[in-house]
Amino acid sequence: MREAELPSSRKSRVLHLPPSIARKNSRLLAQLDSDLPVTHLNGFADLVNYAPRADEPVHRWFPYREGYSTRLVDALVEGMPRNQKILDPFCGCGTTLIAGQKLGFRCFGLEVNPLSVLVTRVKTRQYSSSDTSKLERYKKHAENLAKSSPGIEPPGLGIIDKLFHARILETLLALKRFIGGIATEKHRDFLMTAWLAILEDVSNVYKEGNGIKYRNRKRTPDGYIAIPLDRWQASAFPVDKHGFVLSRFTAHLSLMIEDLRQMEKGGSADVYNESATEMKTLAPSSIGFCMFSPPYCNCFNYFKAFKVELWMGGFVRSYEEMQKLNRRALRSHVETPLNRPADEQIDMVEEFVELIDPEKLWDSRITQAIRGYFVDMFLVMRHLFRTLKGNAKCVMVVGNSAYGGILIPTDSLLAAIGRSLGFSVENIGVARHLTTSSQQKLALEDRKHFLRESVVVLRKPKWIN
Repeated sequence: MREAELPSSRKSRVLHLPPSIARKNSRLLAQLDSDLPVTHLNGFADLVNYAPRADEPVHRWFPYREGYSTRLVDALVEGMPRNQKILDPFCGCGTTLIAGQKLGFRCFGLEVNPLSVLVTRVKTRQYSSSDTSKLERYKKHAENLAKSSPGIEPPGLGIIDKLFHARILETLLALKRFIGGIATEKHRDFLMTAWLAILEDVSNVYKEGNGIKYRNRKRTPDGYIAIPLDRWQASAFPVDKHGFVLSRFTAHLSLMIEDLRQMEKGGSADVYNESATEMKTLAPSSIGFCMFSPPYCNCFNYFKAFKVELWMGGFVRSYEEMQKLNRRALRSHVETPLNRPADEQIDMVEEFVELIDPEKLWDSRITQAIRGYFVDMFLVMRHLFRTLKGNAKCVMVVGNSAYGGILIPTDSLLAAIGRSLGFSVENIGVARHLTTSSQQKLALEDRKHFLRESVVVLRKPKWIN
């Protein structure tokens, strides 16, 4: 999934834009929109920029920035025959799949982040009363884990000692060893998801923007100050840190088991650790509805935000493996190879990118990332056209962005790319307007209404299968 607004630490420093360049950007924006069905969706702002409540069943199993509400999925599949299959090629932690499964559909999800794949599989599996009883027994074993219980080796992340108090890390690794010894994959994955979900809560860091921040650093009017880590930890965590970790883990596990007793699933879900730019698993003309929110073209590296969970969970075991993950990512940021074989220029994208002055960006590679992003999305949409049945809808929730005072209309560009591939564009529904820095606001004043988050609805012609 994605963060709608531009990252605060990576705003453009541009305060003024040459009037001729601003006018050209305005003209291109207006021309592109004039050829597309753009409308306004009243009451959809909270559905596309949705943060699940802390008490919301299943969603609360793992802290994740949800892209949109399950209610948005419900509204868009209303009236669709239940024998149709649903696809989310950027499934994150499973919003589309959870909603579709609850309504009785067979669902498929693709995701390159192995952490998200695990969490979504756990959320969408079928569990029996026997499973619930066994999970309860594992919880009781975890509650009584001895302080002397051996753990596994800590991950090879260089900053691991800064991320956790030593005693907290010992208990976490002992718990992970216990979980790894569970024979049944379904039960092992369930407990592992609970374990991953508490890591941030018992650590010295928290997620913010494009990565993680240390809790012992405090903002003051004169800038940040660092409280000595040992002093901060003494005030943040109780004396019995072993018991603290076990109580957080078993409390979260209890919450998840409680949700199992309430769950109603009429459909099924299959999740694949596969890139949407390849889409090798799904058969042609097999999907009746597709809904997703791709990473936005906003320079967020979502692997960095989940660095702690990826390393602690063993999803990556070396910096080389982390780099491999980055190489599989959509080119929505600069920390992935930006020039790839077979890249072809997309003329309508180039018209916007050529207006950006690289010297006024925080990283001159951003222009390459923008180009790469739309090439990758072209590949995704080409695969979707092949995979969808005739007359099937393809719904994207996307947000526009701005760099160096130039607005990049992701919603309209993707709609136009879809049209070039054979889709018809049914609607670009503007759900809400986005914000950016005060500097960007000044540069974008005449075009700020294009800084928006939209629901783009495409349809494959019914006669093509």
